[in-house]
Amino acid sequence: SLPTYLLLSLPAQKISVVVTRKWFHLIAVLLFGPITWQFPQLMSLAYAIAVCVLIVFETLRRDIPLLQSFYVTFIDDTKDSDTQIIVSHMFLILGCAAPLWIVENLGRQFSSLLLAEFGVISIGVGDAMGAIVGKGIGKRKWGMNQRTLEGSSAMFLSMIWIGAYACHSYQDYAALLVASTFVTVLEAFTLQLDNLVLPLAGSTVALLLL
Repeated sequence: SLPTYLLLSLPAQKISVVVTRKWFHLIAVLLFGPITWQFPQLMSLAYAIAVCVLIVFETLRRDIPLLQSFYVTFIDDTKDSDTQIIVSHMFLILGCAAPLWIVENLGRQFSSLLLAEFGVISIGVGDAMGAIVGKGIGKRKWGMNQRTLEGSSAMFLSMIWIGAYACHSYQDYAALLVASTFVTVLEAFTLQLDNLVLPLAGSTVALLLL
């Protein structure tokens, strides 16, 4: 497949950075996406439990060498430091959970599979594809974060492709198009942790259009 080819074509150092972190995004898509679709309340509870477990792990990390070494292996120096609180993994869970929690809190009068899945779509799919393609074949830089037009295009197109399966009306498609465009541009310019910022911003835009 194209993602596999791009990963194998990367230099060894780049492979370790991209693969070790973006595999977690793939796992998030495979684990969270189907359950959010079929059992949203169960997934909502599971997210909350997962965040609590990660907080406990973070408090114990420095006292358990094996756990500390595991965390250090997957640290991105641009986002976390092993001498401080590591938050990117918690933000991945929170980013996937936040849109679903928004839908759950809006009550039975509002139901949108697109909005509930937007965290998985934007972070699990879009951000991961953008990073893989950008690192593999990206050449044209833009934005404030060394992002590439190739990577951003892959991010946008992958979000539209996967997000379309969660759309049930023309209004859903319009919301997906606008939110995906906004998130793609934001990802190239934001200096914040994208695991949390992108789903919140994108789901806010989608909610305004639904």
